[in-house]
Amino acid sequence: DLISLSYQKPLRSTLDRCDKCGSSLRERQPGVFSCVSKKCKKDLDKKIPVETNFSGWILNDVATRYIYIPGRLEMAIKDIMEKGKANGRIVSFVLWPGKTGACPDTWDFKVEFSNGDTWVIDAKDIENPRWIIEDKREYLPQPGKFVYVVPNDRSKSYLETVNQNSNGKYRCMSLN
Repeated sequence: DLISLSYQKPLRSTLDRCDKCGSSLRERQPGVFSCVSKKCKKDLDKKIPVETNFSGWILNDVATRYIYIPGRLEMAIKDIMEKGKANGRIVSFVLWPGKTGACPDTWDFKVEFSNGDTWVIDAKDIENPRWIIEDKREYLPQPGKFVYVVPNDRSKSYLETVNQNSNGKYRCMSLN
C-alpha cells in the first residue's frame, strides 16, 4: 500500500531535521548527514534535533523528494492565496481542483480574482525547464490563464526559456 511504500524505519534512535527544508536528514556514514533535497546539501552545518519517544517512521527518500518537497511549494502558494483573499484581491481559490479521470492532480489551484480573471496554477519544483515546456496537458479554455509557479531560486533565463516556448498557452513565474 501507499503508506508502506512511502515510509521507512529510521536507522538511528535520534533524528535530525534539515534546517532549510525540514525533512529528516540521512546519516549516510557515521557523522555525515545529507538531505534528500539537492538545494539543501550545501547547508548541513545546521541541523534541528528531533526528540523521539517512539519507534516511529520517516518518509523515505522517494516520498520526500517527490511529495514532501514539492508540497512545500504548494503550501507557500496557498499562503499567498490566503493573503490575497484577506486583502480582497482574490475572491476564492480551490486547492487541487483538477482531478480528472485517473489523474488526481491535474493542477494545483484554481483562483478567481476580484477583477474577474480566473487562473489555474500548477506548482513545479523541477530543475529542467524542458519538463514544463513538454508538458502535454489540456489547458484551461478561455477566459482564463494557466500559470506554472516555480521556486524563487529559478533563474531569469529559466523563466524566459519556458515563457518563450509556451506559444501563449501558459505563463511561468516565480513564487514572489
